[in-house]
Amino acid sequence: MLDLDLDGKKDMILGGWYSDVRFYANVGTNANPVFTNYIYLVNPDSSAYLNGNPPRLNFTDWDGDGDLDMLTCDYYGSVFLRRNISGVNVEELSGRSAAQDRFSVTPNLITNRALIKVNIESPAFVRLDLYAPDGRKVASLLNRHADAGELRFTLDLNSFERQVLSSGAYFVVLKTDNRIITSKVQILR
Repeated sequence: MLDLDLDGKKDMILGGWYSDVRFYANVGTNANPVFTNYIYLVNPDSSAYLNGNPPRLNFTDWDGDGDLDMLTCDYYGSVFLRRNISGVNVEELSGRSAAQDRFSVTPNLITNRALIKVNIESPAFVRLDLYAPDGRKVASLLNRHADAGELRFTLDLNSFERQVLSSGAYFVVLKTDNRIITSKVQILR
């Protein structure tokens, strides 16, 4: 467990088969974590890693540039340094922030419909998913390439069965090529 996205909550990072590394963002709290579906930090590679065993992981600021780099070790003892050179940022909406200018869900208390607005700075692949309080993805709302500009999407509760989306706290998660932003919403049915 490590706060890899620097939001104050411990995330989960796991090694998988063929030395892949998976990142699960914590959209809950440290006391009651809720993890999203994973995104790959390192894709599986069966051509380079023949045994398929999960790697051992360590994070440290290896190059002294202020961000965490990843060290992995495979089954045979080979060590790999994966420097963090990306501009990937992970943000959670809380209070007014620049992230809200790029991603908003209104109203926050959803009884029937909500308007979701996403401002894309440059062409990117965009995913918009809805997660239940237990971390289960209950709906994929958007999953496509988008040009720069504003996307508008209506979340209509009438299109879901009540047992799928009952009353409670949910998380709307926006993923683009270089950003993950989460927004907590309340659904009242």
